[in-house]
Amino acid sequence: MVYGKWRDLNYWLSLHNGASCNLKDKNWAKDVTARAVYSLPWPGLKAGGSAEYGTADGSTRGLYRRRAGLEANWEWRKLFVRGEFMIGRDDKTVSDSLSRTTSRTVTDTMVSWSYDSVGGAWVPTVTFSNRTVTSRTWTKKTLVDQALARGGYLTVGYVVIPNLRLAVRGDLYRNDYAWKLALAGTDTSWTKREARTLIWNLGADYFLNKVTKVTVNYDIKQEDMALPLVRNNVLTAMVQAKF
Repeated sequence: MVYGKWRDLNYWLSLHNGASCNLKDKNWAKDVTARAVYSLPWPGLKAGGSAEYGTADGSTRGLYRRRAGLEANWEWRKLFVRGEFMIGRDDKTVSDSLSRTTSRTVTDTMVSWSYDSVGGAWVPTVTFSNRTVTSRTWTKKTLVDQALARGGYLTVGYVVIPNLRLAVRGDLYRNDYAWKLALAGTDTSWTKREARTLIWNLGADYFLNKVTKVTVNYDIKQEDMALPLVRNNVLTAMVQAKF
C-alpha cells in the first residue's frame, strides 16, 4: 500500500488479493484500489473518489470487478454532513433451467374380428381413435453477465456536548441478485431481478474518555421497498476501546 499527501490532496493506492475478508488468497490474480480526497477552499469541506478493478474469480475465468465511488465530508462547528455514492459492475456466472411442455396427437388403430355367418368367414372391422400425448423437456443454460450494484448514504450529525454525538443516516442499496430463464415463443431469454434496501439509522456515540466510547444504533429497514414495511429492524449497542 502506498499513501501520501500532496498539498491539499490525500491519496491511497493498494494492491490486494481481492478474495474478500477472512478468505485465503487462492490465485495470482490481484485487485487494485485507489482513493483520493481533496480539501476544497470552502472551510471544512472535503471531496474525493475511489475505484477498484480486479478479477472476481481468478484470471483464468475472465471475471472482473469494476467499482467506483464519490464521497464528500463537511464539518462546521458542531455540525457534520457526510455522503457517498457508489456503483459497481461485477462479472457473474449464472445458470438456470426451465421446462417446456409439448403435446402431439396420436392415432390408435383397433382391429376387431367378427364371424359372417352368411359368407362363412371372419371379417375384420377397423376403428380409429385419437388421443393427446404430452411430454416435458428441460433446458439448462449458463450465462456470464454483469451484476449491477449501486447505492449511497447521507449522514447528518451534531455534537450535542463534547462527550455526546448524535446522527441520522439514510442508506439506499440496489443490486441485481437473481437471473431466471424465460420462454419467448420458441426461444429462451434471461430476466433479472433487483433487490432494493432502504435503511434509516438513528445513532449515538458517547465518549467515556479519549480511548473508549459506547455506540448505540437503531436501523429501520425497508427491504425491496415493500409496503407495508418488512419488520426487520435492528437495535445494536457496542463498546469500543482504542489501544
